[in-house]
Amino acid sequence: MNEKMFGEKKHLYYTNGRLFINNVLGCASNCSYCYLDEIGLAKGKILKEINANDIIFMLEENSESLWYPISTIVSFGCYSDPWAKLSRKNTIDIIKYLDENNYKITLSTKQYINTSDLNELIEIKNKNNLVFLISMPITTDILSHEKGTSSLRLRIKSIENLVTAGFKSAIYVKPFIPGVTIQGLPIIKNIMIDYDVPVVLGKLFTTNGTGELAVVSESIKFYENECAEYLIMKESLREVGSVYEHSYEVFSVN
Repeated sequence: MNEKMFGEKKHLYYTNGRLFINNVLGCASNCSYCYLDEIGLAKGKILKEINANDIIFMLEENSESLWYPISTIVSFGCYSDPWAKLSRKNTIDIIKYLDENNYKITLSTKQYINTSDLNELIEIKNKNNLVFLISMPITTDILSHEKGTSSLRLRIKSIENLVTAGFKSAIYVKPFIPGVTIQGLPIIKNIMIDYDVPVVLGKLFTTNGTGELAVVSESIKFYENECAEYLIMKESLREVGSVYEHSYEVFSVN
């Protein structure tokens, strides 16, 4: 095993049936609520980049010794945005490899997904095993809170492109930000209705030592907690569609 590439805060991070893949470490965007700097990575800049072939080599080296593809869910987007300009081509190549080996895959992004990029994936054999999570924890004042990301209009357009091309997608509302996230409730409900997509409604991240332990870091503990606004939003969204608390739950139905 290449310990420089494998482990927490590295390019491949496996824990409890989930495999997090990041061909870059750090994120060129700069979201006000991002946890990367708290766990020793960087927001607003890229620390390290490797190519798809290096990731694929590590997957081949460790598959069926540390994990089994059929029972492992791969997540892109733990320590970077996998659809950012620097990462996108490598991400597409890795997805093609994962598809050939029957992995289930989620990919979360705040960047625009255009039809030409989707055409690169149109021939994958297991479309139901790939779910794009379009991130919307904030729907107002994105320029202030999520610098370097695509606009809300383009994120909605991404969902339209995905649905039109026959790919699965979901609205990804994580983390929950009290006083902010709930402002997007009407918009998110309309998107769910217009495009018949579910929502992943994550809880708020805290470090107070209570709640469900988040998987993003083992050395620095984050906990997922509910609040009154979260429960209100969750019940309201359930009126119009499916609501999940964790991204891997999108595979509970086909």
